[in-house]
Amino acid sequence: MSSVGGGPEGVGPYTFDFFAGSGTNLKEIGGFYEKSEGSTLFTKWELKASCYGKFAFFVGEGQNRFQKGRVKALRNDWIAKKLVELGQDLFQAPKKFMETTKVPEADALLNDIENYPHFFVLACVMDRQLRAERAWLIPYKISLKIGSTSFNAFSQLSQEEIRDHMSRPESLHRFVEIMSKYFFLGMGIGRIRDQYQGDASKIWAGKPSSAELVYRFLEFEGVGPKIATMAANILARDYKVPLSDYFSIDISADVHIRRVFARLGICPEDASVEQVIFKARSLYPEFPGLMDLPCWEIGR
Repeated sequence: MSSVGGGPEGVGPYTFDFFAGSGTNLKEIGGFYEKSEGSTLFTKWELKASCYGKFAFFVGEGQNRFQKGRVKALRNDWIAKKLVELGQDLFQAPKKFMETTKVPEADALLNDIENYPHFFVLACVMDRQLRAERAWLIPYKISLKIGSTSFNAFSQLSQEEIRDHMSRPESLHRFVEIMSKYFFLGMGIGRIRDQYQGDASKIWAGKPSSAELVYRFLEFEGVGPKIATMAANILARDYKVPLSDYFSIDISADVHIRRVFARLGICPEDASVEQVIFKARSLYPEFPGLMDLPCWEIGR
């Protein structure tokens, strides 16, 4: 079979039941079968970008045909492998400036975890039931209201003052009452001040194990496994914080991840959060969360 960009006009018809990377040989993966219910029909050699972004598929004539059941098994193994490869590419890439909020001043503070680590940890706990772009802006917006980015200035605030800053003139979060409490006591100010001497970077200092890092985040009030593993994953993958291992960084099984796992046939559509997490562990035990960002980008 020729590579992408060439090939016969072909008679077909051929169908696909998988998502393949550019340049992949269909015969190698056994990735298509004759037309069946719910499949898409092609009558000539075509290359198309799939609706999932970083994948493409192509079909041609004269290839071996496989039974649907076997194709699906091969497809799942191949897709899992590609998700891991995409995750590894992102993990091994050089550190780059993360545009989380699309507000340059806010993103500069969030990226500077050496000098302003409290912006990162305070943003993490705000990232619940709210679009990430808005949630991660909250520490920056409060810093504008108090006229300082220093942790010392944050530590002088009372819970009442934080609630007032989060609610006026407009609400910074859907749940101001509970989130202002977590900002003050939980992921935030109180514990950073008392346990980490005002330096939030001590949470990930010293090349801890992934389990220890996740545990340190879980110690904060209002932080569950999803936020804790998300924070650990961002630190390791995006900010290149060194850890001694990555076993305990799970995939964040939110609605996007579950949808992608279902669409790619890795898990059933009604799979629970726990099923998705353990499936990711089974696919890549060394770093289950490695597949998080590729899946999130596919599902957004």
